[in-house]
Amino acid sequence: MSNYNKIIPTLAGSNLLVEAIKSKKPLIFTRIALGDGTLTESESIENLTALKHPMAQNTVQSINSRGNGEIDVVATISNASVTSGFYARELGVFAKVGDTVTEKLFAYTNAGAQASYTPAGTSLDEKLITVTFYIGNDVNVKINLNSQLYITQAALDAHNSATNAHQDAFNKKLDVTSNQYAKAIAKHNQGLQVTKGDNSQEVINFITSNYSDSDTNKVLNLGSLKSLLGQGAIVASKLDANAGFVKFANGFTIQWGAFNNVPIGGTISFPVSFDTTCFAVVGNDVNGNNTDNQVHSFREHTRTGVKVYSQAARDGLNKTSAWGRYIAVGN
Repeated sequence: MSNYNKIIPTLAGSNLLVEAIKSKKPLIFTRIALGDGTLTESESIENLTALKHPMAQNTVQSINSRGNGEIDVVATISNASVTSGFYARELGVFAKVGDTVTEKLFAYTNAGAQASYTPAGTSLDEKLITVTFYIGNDVNVKINLNSQLYITQAALDAHNSATNAHQDAFNKKLDVTSNQYAKAIAKHNQGLQVTKGDNSQEVINFITSNYSDSDTNKVLNLGSLKSLLGQGAIVASKLDANAGFVKFANGFTIQWGAFNNVPIGGTISFPVSFDTTCFAVVGNDVNGNNTDNQVHSFREHTRTGVKVYSQAARDGLNKTSAWGRYIAVGN
């Protein structure tokens, strides 16, 4: 956005303000325009009647009162109709008194060298512009809304995030006095107690451990949920590349790890002890030079570990130490 200097009312704008007070007719802000014109040192903003070189414009979409006679004039200007990019040096606000008078340049400012670039319409660029004026408390200010004005994404997001943004439309669709409407939900020793729109109440019971598939009108408490999930869920784990495990609720456990320079016949300890037994252990070599690869066998596995034996893959000779990785499963 261009870094504009203070906006200055033109003589025409000052006359409009006086006319609005004298005639008691509304001051109507019509549009805000941008241009790329440059002011010379001899030119006076007060004497301007139009932008030097207008490039884009849009109707004023809202006027917000700031109190103490100050207002914000707001418009969103898009580059959708801009055929060539420009530096938005000029900013002008247009207004008129009553519905029959021709609009005039009410105020003007120029950013000069601090203007920002607005690309052509092939690359969408929207500017939400707010200009603040002091007009006093004796002027009736209005805008003429353009039916072709589109809401910006920022304005839409602000509307949708409001707590009661669509409350009226919601109430029209919903009979809040109906027994199909739940206006309050509270804890109950048997489940959840629902107070309906007609003030009738219903208790939705908790699912217990003695549940069946027909319990479609019941709800889960946290204890039952944990119990049901526990039938197949992970209850413990250590996700470490060199010594890890995953244990399921039914006791089934997968473990893995790395071993380095373990003497042949030496024991590799599992990260955790199996509850009952170790079913099987498999492993592989981790030597990357293909000249001294090993073939491992794992024997005499217990709940806490397994012995490893290795031979050279190339010549079948027994090794004196082993290195590699393994996976063990059990429960």
